[in-house]
Amino acid sequence: IDTTVALASAVLAGTARAQAQRLYPVVDAIGALVGVATRADIVAAAAGADRPLATVVRGLPVRARTDEPLRAAIHRMAETGFTRLPVVDGSEPPRLVGLVTLKEVLKARARHLEEEQRRERVLPLSVMIPFARIRRRRPPGEQIPDQDRKAS
Repeated sequence: IDTTVALASAVLAGTARAQAQRLYPVVDAIGALVGVATRADIVAAAAGADRPLATVVRGLPVRARTDEPLRAAIHRMAETGFTRLPVVDGSEPPRLVGLVTLKEVLKARARHLEEEQRRERVLPLSVMIPFARIRRRRPPGEQIPDQDRKAS
């Protein structure tokens, strides 16, 4: 937060990954979340190179916590319309742990569904139970017909 918009803009232009990201959590010296800045905010303010980054940082955003289920964070995304939420821990002040995005949540859900489909696929009974086990048990003394002897 103690940096300038020009420096933040240079960092954003530095890597392809940073260029693809649209929401940037802003932390203080101890790692506590103080707000967020969007790519659009930083690019628009880049003309004023000497402006402090604090002038474009939006206040404390809607966020997810590490001690809550992912379902709660997704519900919060649906309520607010945000597709990215900073994730903070339970300390005071809350420290930034990461960022959860709708895209990553959907990829994880698709992977989970694929795993479920693999687990639930239908296997032929002969794969699950050897043929010998599904033969009809005969009472002691009953003769085996000739056609069954050839199959055995």
